[in-house]
Amino acid sequence: MSSTGPHRDHLNARNCRNKNKKTKTKGEKMTLKVKNRDIVVPGELLGTGDLLLGEGTYKRGKNVHSNILGLVDSKENFIKVIALNGRYIPKPKDVVIGVVKDISFSHWSLDLNSAYGGVLTVANGTDYFVNLDDEDISKIYGIGDAVVAKILNVSKAMNAGLTMKDRGLYKLNGGRIITITSTKVPRVIGRKGTMVQMIKDMTGCKITVGQNGRVWISGDNEELAVEAIKLIESKAHTPGLTENIREFLEKSTGNKSSLKPKPVGSKKPEAEPAESKEPEAEESKEAEK
Repeated sequence: MSSTGPHRDHLNARNCRNKNKKTKTKGEKMTLKVKNRDIVVPGELLGTGDLLLGEGTYKRGKNVHSNILGLVDSKENFIKVIALNGRYIPKPKDVVIGVVKDISFSHWSLDLNSAYGGVLTVANGTDYFVNLDDEDISKIYGIGDAVVAKILNVSKAMNAGLTMKDRGLYKLNGGRIITITSTKVPRVIGRKGTMVQMIKDMTGCKITVGQNGRVWISGDNEELAVEAIKLIESKAHTPGLTENIREFLEKSTGNKSSLKPKPVGSKKPEAEPAESKEPEAEESKEAEK
């Protein structure tokens, strides 16, 4: 049965209003108020309209704001803010450098450079059978020992379950460990590992970078490697970082880097790697001993 008269006019008017409302929502404009890689403070306006929000942002009405001190990372209609400071928060699959701080009957408690700790059970810490009634597990990993481990899971209380049973996971021997802000780890690693590989090549050091901000360095030129990494940490928000570090290393060593320089006039920004889940773990058998 078809609608006629006033009823039909009412339906047509309502449909027209709904159509106009949908069109207006779909066509809502997106406007950025900041530039990519700008440093912003908590509460600062980042943009308005239909933006996809990432970490470090929140929306109030049509306005998008930063909720941390950090670096803007925007691509098309997506925006996030990368924190410039802050302690590490454990995440599954992260490879970290942990230090044994306590030993119980069947597991080790590890400091992860975080407000939250990690637990490494005997089952996940060794490849061979351990008779817990007869063996002292402190002979495997003692207080103060450092290990490269992977996070298997994170509990509701944010405590991390760890494993040593994977490629590139081992006990660290010799060398030294430094600590950097965990949010700067992607810059130290570089896109596809190019930055840390350049430091390895130019200093001759073995380097392992943990996602929790701990970096293990071993070699004859450890001081130079430390200086380069600390320089990256302090200049992480600046453009042209790779070129600056290359020049620093070449001047310090008197050698040329094998890393190809960025073409002159290139306008492509040196972006922060968004997902750097695996650190540059040293996998030599010598280090595993």
